Amino acid sequence: MPLKSLLASCLILLGALSTAFAEATWLTNIDEAKKVAIKEGKPLLLFFPQGDWSPLCKTLHQNIFSTEEFAKEAAGKYVLFQRSVRLAPERAQSSELMKKYNWYIPSYPTVLLVDAKTGEVLGRTVGFGGWTPRQYLDKLASFLNRPDVVLREEIKRARRSAAPVAGSEQRADDEQARRRETKGDLAKLGEALRRWIGF
Repeated sequence: MPLKSLLASCLILLGALSTAFAEATWLTNIDEAKKVAIKEGKPLLLFFPQGDWSPLCKTLHQNIFSTEEFAKEAAGKYVLFQRSVRLAPERAQSSELMKKYNWYIPSYPTVLLVDAKTGEVLGRTVGFGGWTPRQYLDKLASFLNRPDVVLREEIKRARRSAAPVAGSEQRADDEQARRRETKGDLAKLGEALRRWIGF
């Protein structure tokens, strides 16, 4: 009998430990989060809960953010930042964030997916929509797969690459030809003015 109870206790302890280690790591300093995101080339996932007392915030945290599936996948794709807008010691930094993202936060909890370099909001979720962790991760991924975001990333990659963007050489040649024509036109205009004035 004691062996069974010992085994049951071990299983309960292992379950509790696996749940504790499954939780994702959330940064609370926005400057640190930006540096990490830029260094790793990841977008920021900003979580704005109203406080520890909010039922929707608790539900979102318990059903999505504290799951092993979310912790594993989100750690590889996003830099996680959490800031409760009601906590006194964090008010200065919270107010700066609120000034920047106030238009994107209609109610709580709000989660914003933000480009770390530009600060542009790529997408948001508000409240808790009854999602599973997989559905929520897919929703976040869809913000990155929007056509305007994909196009912007392709343009950035093309600018960084050594190979010119298709048609860029032709555009450069056209621009040089236009500048030569403009210089020629200005020279002719200058010559006509000198003759008219009598120089």
